[in-house]
Amino acid sequence: MRATWLAAFALASMIAAVVTPMLRRVAVEVGFVDAPAPHKSHLRPMPYLGGVAIAGAALGGWLLESGLTKRIGAVAIAAIAIGLMGLVDDHRKLDPWPRLAVESAAAVAVVAVGVRAEVTSIAAINIAITIFWIVGVTNALNLLDNMDGLSAGIAAVVAAGTFALAAIEGQSALATVVIALCGACTGFLVYNWRPASIFMGDAGSLFIGFVLSVAVLEAKSALLYPENLAVPLLLVALPLLDTSVVSIARFRRGRSVMSGGRDHLSHRLVSLGVAPGVAVAVLVGAQGVLALLAVLSGSGVLPVWSTAAIAIVVLGTLAAVTARANVYGEIPVLVPVRRGRELASTPRPDSRDLVSG
Repeated sequence: MRATWLAAFALASMIAAVVTPMLRRVAVEVGFVDAPAPHKSHLRPMPYLGGVAIAGAALGGWLLESGLTKRIGAVAIAAIAIGLMGLVDDHRKLDPWPRLAVESAAAVAVVAVGVRAEVTSIAAINIAITIFWIVGVTNALNLLDNMDGLSAGIAAVVAAGTFALAAIEGQSALATVVIALCGACTGFLVYNWRPASIFMGDAGSLFIGFVLSVAVLEAKSALLYPENLAVPLLLVALPLLDTSVVSIARFRRGRSVMSGGRDHLSHRLVSLGVAPGVAVAVLVGAQGVLALLAVLSGSGVLPVWSTAAIAIVVLGTLAAVTARANVYGEIPVLVPVRRGRELASTPRPDSRDLVSG
């Protein structure tokens, strides 16, 4: 392992661990906090600005890489722009469409410098798919910021898996980028793991989501087309599953997909009686398995069909178990109500609702 990679991880972790409590005090002093509300579980104002610490720490680690390219510079600028938009959204909630417009513009910017999802032989289709992928994965990571430690934990695992692939394939600069992001998330988790004392907010989750959406596309593998498409999918499989489950469930019930809610995988596990901390650990662990499968298949150690089969079992089990959760407060149809009492109710999950940004 190159000394630069270890230094980037250590530096980013240290910056995040040192700067986060400083920004926490600043956020409290200026009133930049997430105030309690009926649809949120925290009972006191929780400071934001954790995302600023994550972004600053990650970028600090990137500067140790001597082989930074214009493409990485463009990704950094676009990620900062999205993070700033998230910071504005943390202060005053933005409508979904302006957010999507900024995210799309950032995606177009990195596509312009050569980032591509090589899915077809038609350039225009590849560009459209790339933009859709970047915006989709960015928001999937953003939506995961709904329970203490979840978004940062998942991001650290995805970054670690991407780093392993980049290191194996000799992508030195990319390896530095993702290991620094992993370090930044790890340092931040010291203050964000349950019980959290600071939130990353949209400034952090959007920055993280954008960087990872590009990084998993840029990571090479030993596989040929179309098997190589499985690698980025495995690396972000859990965020994509979470967004899919929520979107399908809301669509079936006529609910807005863009509104906030407590119906994500983490909330569903909690409603089934799982402790919040355990629910987060289960989801982070599941993504860890999926990231390991991505590395094993991407490096040619295991065939794609075997890693895909294991991934289907992991994701299918999660989907099947969480589908049993009654997160909408609905009384099951054709089930009698005894003694005037509802048979089903939705427990109040111990998590915060940052789904709408």
